[in-house]
Amino acid sequence: MRSVHDDVTVGVVDNDPFAVDAVTAMFRNHEAPIRVLWSVTSARDAMAMCDRDSLRPQVVLTDMQMPGMDGDALADELSRKHPDVHVVGMTAFDCSVIEHDFPVLPKESPVNVIVRAIGEAAGDHQTAQWSATRDRGIVLSQSELQVIGLFAQGLTTTAVAGRLHVAETTVKTHLSRVFGKLGVHTKAEAIALCASRGWL
Repeated sequence: MRSVHDDVTVGVVDNDPFAVDAVTAMFRNHEAPIRVLWSVTSARDAMAMCDRDSLRPQVVLTDMQMPGMDGDALADELSRKHPDVHVVGMTAFDCSVIEHDFPVLPKESPVNVIVRAIGEAAGDHQTAQWSATRDRGIVLSQSELQVIGLFAQGLTTTAVAGRLHVAETTVKTHLSRVFGKLGVHTKAEAIALCASRGWL
């Protein structure tokens, strides 16, 4: 039986606090073998955390598009100062447009894909082969959790699209996927079910 001390340690970086909360909740809700040491909203704060021995994670999961120091700059800085810390990037844009020296995943990636990428980066073979088995097979992506979380706050489709900087059609696509995965037909049902599972 794997203990929490065997979990891969991770730091999460995203300038959107809601995105930080969503990805952290995603790991927790699916009981992923990930231990989030900290979550911050800027690359500078992430560097400050990594400078402390007790808070230095095995992997930093970072948004690629951030004001100031972006994900690439953070990865470069980490490779110079802390080469033992590995980086996995997350982006809302096309991952194939720019090549990176580390894995970069779409933000809508399911939890399995994100956890496996973290495991591979950390050299943890068990985590690199992990599959979510909890919640009757229901796996919501970070983007889907963000969308349903914002609807739960009372935002309209237009407002959610603006908040996430995506098209309204993208929001509707995420919502329809949530409906399909949860087996519900309305936002109210989806919000109630997600809340009952502790996902919001």
